[in-house]
Amino acid sequence: MSTRLGHGLSLLFALGILAVLVYSVFGPMPMVACSALAKGYQPILAFELARSASDVQAIFGHCVSLCRETLEAAFASVNFSDNFIFIPIYSLFLVFFFVGARARDPLLAMLAILIVILAALGDWVENHCLAEIAASPDSPPAQAMMLLHYATATKWIALGIAGFIGGLIVGQAGGLANNIAFVLCAAGLILTGLALSYSPVFGPHISNAIVLSWLVFLIVDIREFFRGAAR
Repeated sequence: MSTRLGHGLSLLFALGILAVLVYSVFGPMPMVACSALAKGYQPILAFELARSASDVQAIFGHCVSLCRETLEAAFASVNFSDNFIFIPIYSLFLVFFFVGARARDPLLAMLAILIVILAALGDWVENHCLAEIAASPDSPPAQAMMLLHYATATKWIALGIAGFIGGLIVGQAGGLANNIAFVLCAAGLILTGLALSYSPVFGPHISNAIVLSWLVFLIVDIREFFRGAAR
């Protein structure tokens, strides 16, 4: 597969990511926590980073209520779309980005593709655990809570490392823009680690950390696709 075609397909799936994100913001069932979360802390992120029953109840409330029923219904919808739409779309966005980047560094690109697959597997396991916990938020299964911790860490760290490798590949080309791209991707990996280690402070920003590298990839996709067209 040519560099231009790889980046072109990655760009196509990037548009799919944007469509999913727009729908999640303006969709019919927004997720609203039944208890107080830090300002700007999305309930789904707080749920992914939950490590105890009290963390879960901070999202679903401490007893059965209309709010909890609404939240559980919203979560079930998000979990379904995440499993069958969002995970495949963002995985293909990243895989095709690295397919396009193979000409620059085949070894790093192949390593990144394997890491992206690991992230997707971690994401699916994470969603399975979240579904089990959501079914019993007052007494979440201990095994599901433990597995959630490892699956979540695997997913986010893998995405952060994939972003870092992408930045490294881009930065190898030299030049101010490419060096800035590398710095942003490296910062994304650092912020991801901080969010997992200090979730009460940095947890609300974990998705933003990954977005740094994804924005870089999107810009590179556009540049390489249209550069190839010009040639």
